[in-house]
Amino acid sequence: MEEKKTVKKRFTLLDAVIILVVIAALAFVAYKMMPTGSTAAYEDVTLSFYAPDVPDYVAEQLYVGAPVVDADRNVYLGKVVDIQIEDSVFWSANDEGIQTVSPMDDYRAVTITTRVSGEASAYGIRLSSVEYSVGHTLAIRAGFAKISCAVSDLDYDNPSVPENIAKSITG
Repeated sequence: MEEKKTVKKRFTLLDAVIILVVIAALAFVAYKMMPTGSTAAYEDVTLSFYAPDVPDYVAEQLYVGAPVVDADRNVYLGKVVDIQIEDSVFWSANDEGIQTVSPMDDYRAVTITTRVSGEASAYGIRLSSVEYSVGHTLAIRAGFAKISCAVSDLDYDNPSVPENIAKSITG
């Protein structure tokens, strides 16, 4: 009969050091992969959106207090604080071929003003990682309406924000 030899493995100090190094490496990798919170300060801003040619039936669906969302990116753009509805703006050539502005029946020019808090950026305001600047064209949902428009004004509550951003860029 053969005798079986039982081999006992001893836990050594070297084994403990190796296990600690592996755990530390895994913890470091996990820490680096965790999402980081933004250190940028959030600022309150007034955003205005302008559309020169909105059908009457769409303009009638707007109301103060309505949430406004970028229709393509689903980014919250604030709540409506003011709505201005005026005659529509259409450019057309007159009899002499000169471009002139004229209103069109059943259409209105609409300016929607919202209030929102976002991350100040060198180009305007960053909301959900999207930069919005004056002239930015987009489709928005406001109230029960969807409107193609452009950002027409961006005004920080704190007037020193644009100046501070410019200083941080130029030094």
